[in-house]
Amino acid sequence: MVHRVKNALNGPSRPPRVIVAERVIRKMARGASLYMDEETAEALVGLVAPNQEGEPDLYVLDTIAPDQGAIDRADYMVAQGDDLQDEIMYSLAINWRRFQELRSHSYGNALAGKWDLPLRYLGDWHKQPGDMFWPSGGDLQTALEIVRDERNDMPQILAPIVTIAPAWDPASGPPGDDFDVYATQEDGPNLRINFWYLSRRMRQFVAAKPEILPDDQLPALPPLNWHLRDHARFHRETDALQADGLAVSVTEWDADDQPPMELCFMVGRMGGAEVLILITGRDFPAQAPEVRVAPMLKIGKDEDMFARLWAESKPLPAERMPARPWSPEDRLVDLVHAIEGQAARPAPDQGNPHE
Repeated sequence: MVHRVKNALNGPSRPPRVIVAERVIRKMARGASLYMDEETAEALVGLVAPNQEGEPDLYVLDTIAPDQGAIDRADYMVAQGDDLQDEIMYSLAINWRRFQELRSHSYGNALAGKWDLPLRYLGDWHKQPGDMFWPSGGDLQTALEIVRDERNDMPQILAPIVTIAPAWDPASGPPGDDFDVYATQEDGPNLRINFWYLSRRMRQFVAAKPEILPDDQLPALPPLNWHLRDHARFHRETDALQADGLAVSVTEWDADDQPPMELCFMVGRMGGAEVLILITGRDFPAQAPEVRVAPMLKIGKDEDMFARLWAESKPLPAERMPARPWSPEDRLVDLVHAIEGQAARPAPDQGNPHE
């Protein structure tokens, strides 16, 4: 049976409404199936729409998997909120806001304006062993600490739980009621998903009845930039630049006035006269970086260094670009060397016009 909690609210309230994209259910099932005998979890990302009648409406748009290095499989422990998840959440939030700014001019009806909300972290789903589809005492204690800490700006939390589904008769269908979500898989076990909700107005979790909608009825998240899809390559690139003696600063910047933002590397040599800005799009390294150049400036204490240098920068002249075309196997440090090599070459002999 589904464990429903009566009188869990401190006062009368409309039950929470939880709307979930189908892709979320697919990703939960796939993520849980990767490590069937062990704990696993992912962060939930979406929107919180205030409701005057009680608990807000929660729209679950997608999930963020943890960095596999943050998971201790030997001890069946999952470290929640690792650095990679935080980076992805930050990038998604700023790009979502940028998309909102562009879409705001076209908001001509209530349906379009409905999604004019900040992107939020909503909680985590996790897989539990056996048929324990309700939150443990530890889950409740952790969730209460989160929602009651006003510094978190997170007055509500979702905690879906995934378990292996019991066998059922195909003729009669899966057991349970409409609080249960079942995910069937061709290449894995059938799974059961139960959504649990907690807010500052509650003393314990309540079961939430999810509404599953087709993907095209809910907005998709902005695409992730390459450094978040291939963290290993990002570290190789920055390590190689720094090992070459370059000062390196990295930021996401809207280089072409079209979201998602590009990842920009600001590199310079000690005592040099200029700074190179290497602009990598989300398809890097398949797509060649663009390059801008700025003079080495003295930056004030309260100035945004990147914004100031960007404002002073210009596209690198074509004659200073490497003669050899970019290859996906090239590194950013190779590009810097090639640009420096072009600058060191003597100017071609144009001949004496007076001869």
